Amino acid sequence: MHTGQRYVVHYRNSEPTIRIVHYQSNTRFEAAKSSVLAALPPDAPTEAHEHALSDFYKKWVVQEQARQGEYDVELRKRTFEDVSLSAKVEFQRAKKKLAGWRFL
Repeated sequence: MHTGQRYVVHYRNSEPTIRIVHYQSNTRFEAAKSSVLAALPPDAPTEAHEHALSDFYKKWVVQEQARQGEYDVELRKRTFEDVSLSAKVEFQRAKKKLAGWRFL
């Protein structure tokens, strides 16, 4: 099931890349889930579906663990950079306001 695709997240203007990666992951997930369900006989009992999906979900999480970890690290870095930039901007705004104040 592994396609060799990797998370690619750029530090700047990365929102479209993150969305594409999520879309690719969702597409792969849905295709794999559909193939698991399609492998069941049409008259399979509900318990067979539940067991097949449970097994599939467990394997999927294990399979995607490294990929998810890479994504998490990159997203945290990007978020920290965004928050840092916002804090710098707000600090400059506050500094500018204070510079305009006249103290006795």
